[in-house]
Amino acid sequence: MTEHDHADDQAALEALNAEWGACASAGNVEGVVALYTSDATLVWPDAPAMQGTDAIRAAYTGMLAAPGVWIRFTPTTVTFSGDLAADFGVVELRMPPTAPMQTAKYLVVWKKVDGAWKVFYDAWNSNAPAPAG
Repeated sequence: MTEHDHADDQAALEALNAEWGACASAGNVEGVVALYTSDATLVWPDAPAMQGTDAIRAAYTGMLAAPGVWIRFTPTTVTFSGDLAADFGVVELRMPPTAPMQTAKYLVVWKKVDGAWKVFYDAWNSNAPAPAG
């Protein structure tokens, strides 16, 4: 398949990334959780892997507890393979709202479930330099 064959999928993922950022920025935990497969895994910095809806809900409940959290995803590369898509890009976030804006990178594996794209793996990490050691 050519990239042109995935134009609709590309547009769908762009819309889902925007929805994800909007839900998270609004503190809408259930809206964010709905974007994930039931067996999805979060691989976030400085935390053990978290798998499944309950763990994802708990992670976002904690993350979005502070008012004014703001998140935006900007994909730079999306690669499709069957019912999977690898989405690599930049995530900008402010947590808590008085903190400076952070820029990080993310890698999300999307999985098509019953015709709809859902987050299957969610990983991100900071762009800060590694500690001297």
